[in-house]
Amino acid sequence: MKYNLQTAFKETKQHGRLDFPYTVYVGIIPETFKSFPLHWHREFEIIYINSGYGTVFVDTKSYDCRYGDIILIPPDTIHGISQKDNEKMVYFNILFRPSLFESDQESLFYKKYCQPIEDGELRPPVFFTPDTPESKIIRPQIERLTEKWTIPHQDNMIFIKARMFIIFEQIYEMSKKNQTGAKKTDSSSRFKPLLSFMNANFHDAISIKKAAEICNYSESFFMKSFKNTFGFTFNSYLNEFRLEKAQELLRNTDMNVSQVSAACGFESLSYFIKCYRKKWGITPHRVKKSR
Repeated sequence: MKYNLQTAFKETKQHGRLDFPYTVYVGIIPETFKSFPLHWHREFEIIYINSGYGTVFVDTKSYDCRYGDIILIPPDTIHGISQKDNEKMVYFNILFRPSLFESDQESLFYKKYCQPIEDGELRPPVFFTPDTPESKIIRPQIERLTEKWTIPHQDNMIFIKARMFIIFEQIYEMSKKNQTGAKKTDSSSRFKPLLSFMNANFHDAISIKKAAEICNYSESFFMKSFKNTFGFTFNSYLNEFRLEKAQELLRNTDMNVSQVSAACGFESLSYFIKCYRKKWGITPHRVKKSR
């Protein structure tokens, strides 16, 4: 398969249809990936842990999640998922836009209920264990949706909307009670320009100086702030991000190990092999041979 570095990592996936902005994905850690890098999108996301446990990062906090836990992620909020203690975790992602409930942005319904959620003026609490009152209302609806996640949405729209209206009502009511957690607390958002730059340029050298300049910080303040916000250093995160991209290339392209190493920004092939083996427990050469 011919490989195009310019388009390989460009996010072009549309979550659902424009006229029905809803979709469901299933993730398996570590089979699919050991971690999903920090990212954000315009859709509201619900993560439901179906089995096992792992870690979900939202804004500036990490949540250790187990079976039955629910994580609510408002639009434009930085988040990521990672393996914990070498354990397996299966989870569902439900992504939707509030316009699922009302597409007319001039309508009373949209302005009262959808727009405050979509714009981040109202934000619900993030984490719910199965024993919370809110979870007892939301969880049965999520489970019914995930039971039918393989059915084409166009064949199941009434069922989906009925369940999602119940969930959205709870999200709205919880958000009204949680107004102290509104948009201004999204302190990780100051790093969005850097994360976007890194996603587009990870194959090049990215120095602390360059990263600090993008954030308009001094180098010392940048390093301290990034670590305090995300819980790890920028260089360690960049390295992990590159290794995730390397895994994608090794599995999905015809590039050899040396080409993957260079394409992912590793100046030394031996260092790449060492880091890859430490992260994945296997050499990149064995991954290529197993395809």
